[in-house]
Amino acid sequence: TNNGNTDAYPRFTGALDDPSGFSLTLSGRTVEVVYPVSASAPITVDMRTGTVTAAGGGDITMRAVLRQWASVPPGGAVTATIRGLQGGEGHAVATIRDTYL
Repeated sequence: TNNGNTDAYPRFTGALDDPSGFSLTLSGRTVEVVYPVSASAPITVDMRTGTVTAAGGGDITMRAVLRQWASVPPGGAVTATIRGLQGGEGHAVATIRDTYL
């Protein structure tokens, strides 16, 4: 939920197991990353900066084959889903701050 008066851009930290990668969808917009992921090495997707970071801080944004960065509108709440490209399972935790101008 964004209780602010301008768009807010969430950051997601996902932990899932899938040898091909994952897709993260928010408000009908998808970021798809082709990169083997493991629940023991979380991946971070930052919608504000448009970056994808592997555990340990390595920038893997270039592995994002679909880059539909998304925001949460003022006063809005959205639902996000994360899925393994080969059916892998896991979860993501979203961090969002109310944003004001």
